[in-house]
Amino acid sequence: MKLFGKKKRLQRAKSNFAFNKPLDSSDGLINGQSVTPNVSKMKYGKYTVSFNGCGVIAVYNALMLYGFSTSLAQLIFEFENSGFVSLRGFFGTRPRAVGKFLSRLGVRFRTTLFKRTTEKAAKDGDILILTFWNHRFNPFKGLHTVAVKCDKGKYIVYNMYSNRHAVYRYDSLSQLLGKGKLMLSYKLEGLMPEKQ
Repeated sequence: MKLFGKKKRLQRAKSNFAFNKPLDSSDGLINGQSVTPNVSKMKYGKYTVSFNGCGVIAVYNALMLYGFSTSLAQLIFEFENSGFVSLRGFFGTRPRAVGKFLSRLGVRFRTTLFKRTTEKAAKDGDILILTFWNHRFNPFKGLHTVAVKCDKGKYIVYNMYSNRHAVYRYDSLSQLLGKGKLMLSYKLEGLMPEKQ
């Protein structure tokens, strides 16, 4: 019997969760999704996190920075089961799905589409999730999503490059984006009153 829609999505989510759970150490922030042992092997949709996991890792890192205790395997399950994975994972996480997930979790946030608005709104201690085009004139270079902590006028970026374990510091969003272009930013602003 061939499964369609939600049933097939749930089946894949459960299968991937069973595969991912033993690999999940969830012992801190993730940098270098392709070179972090176990994390790179986890499944997200039909692919591995090393290929398409930046969106779910950005949410994981942002929640950890915000003080939530969470599991990457559980987040992957929630994203897959909710239909937040784009084209069976080939394009990773749908950018607007991040906001839907944060709302379900009870996290208030502000969304902006513009670099200047994001820079003006960002204050010390803020946690951001940024999705940006890797190259502003070539959409075939893809998207990337990262978690950012604002600290003393700097942007501290987690999982900036999939093949490096380093945390990166930038003086401005322009420097962070380089040749890229901001697509969407989320600024986390606390828990909704009914979730506190």
